[in-house]
Amino acid sequence: MYFKAFLKKEKIDILIFASAMILGCVSSYIFINGPVTWAGPIGCITAYIVMFFWEYRKFKRDTKESNKLLHNRRSF
Repeated sequence: MYFKAFLKKEKIDILIFASAMILGCVSSYIFINGPVTWAGPIGCITAYIVMFFWEYRKFKRDTKESNKLLHNRRSF
């Protein structure tokens, strides 16, 4: 439930990241016949995944808190 709503919200960020990684990979193959090491792209992807799930946890917590406030207001 929360994950689908989060994906809808972050769709543009995911597309920008994926297109930048693909563009970087393609350009490295064109200019220097592949990346010098795979540590750079793997590090970027790992950092993005960590940031993505950190933002997801924040989104989930904020959504739960806003739902609690809505339910508390209805009870009065």
